[in-house]
Amino acid sequence: MIRRGLVFLLLCAGLAAAAPAAFADPLAWCLPPPGKAAAWTCELQSHDSLGLRFQAGWQPVGELDGRLAVDVLDASGAVAQTIKRSGPVLALQARDLDRDGRDELLIESSCGTGGCSYDVWRAVGQSVQFRNMGGIFGKSLGHVASGLMVTDEVAGGSNIVTFFRFGDTKIENLAVVRFDPSGREENAPRTCALLQDRSNLALLGIDAATAERRFCQEAREVDWQ
Repeated sequence: MIRRGLVFLLLCAGLAAAAPAAFADPLAWCLPPPGKAAAWTCELQSHDSLGLRFQAGWQPVGELDGRLAVDVLDASGAVAQTIKRSGPVLALQARDLDRDGRDELLIESSCGTGGCSYDVWRAVGQSVQFRNMGGIFGKSLGHVASGLMVTDEVAGGSNIVTFFRFGDTKIENLAVVRFDPSGREENAPRTCALLQDRSNLALLGIDAATAERRFCQEAREVDWQ
């Protein structure tokens, strides 16, 4: 299975504490400055037809925690919404996960060897109001031909691939498969199995055997972004 990790090495220029906040040119990613926790600001630009801007400001509270406020600016420059979050923030990104033509706002809150955790905020149609759809976890994000979104995480020597979609108000995890090496050789074939206890096949209306065949095949054909 071909995997591509997310690109975390894009630098966010102009991150600095300021009063009032001064925003640099809009970027694809916001990354806080390295080192000791300090206040920072950054501006993202959506890539969709609405051309929204996200002006983010983070204030530290203690060593690790802090408060994030993201102003969503419409095409006229007016603040349409303010998104707030308490806790650590490692990065922000505007990205069209489901390829519906609208960018979601991803807020990365933690990251480890298995993957990273993101809050996903979504708006649909021509709306400038974003809804918190819940969280996703993974090292890579992708898409399959059936229209589902995919994450890939690492657990021990296994790859865990989760297929999900957006419901009306939250993320719906549909199926999870695990790839395990069949031998100790570096290029040994990997076996695939459905993790039924982590899947929600009732939303798909298919049985476990059908789901395993389908999603083990689709996991080999993911377009990793």
